[in-house]
Amino acid sequence: MEKEEYFRQNGGLKLYDEMRARKVHTIHILTEKEIKRATDNYNEDRALGCGGHGMVYRGLWMTTKRLP
Repeated sequence: MEKEEYFRQNGGLKLYDEMRARKVHTIHILTEKEIKRATDNYNEDRALGCGGHGMVYRGLWMTTKRLP
């Protein structure tokens, strides 16, 4: 299944539209590349446990962007 199709089927467009309607600027939808970087490529040492939709990892987000 294509990523865009999965995004649409699982409410991604609704989330995106809701964010735009409320002018939310603090939510960022991560790309797979960003998630891999934050979790050290899904390193088992960063695994927190298993949730309802799969493994849960602790990620580190490195950014130079200032948040309001």
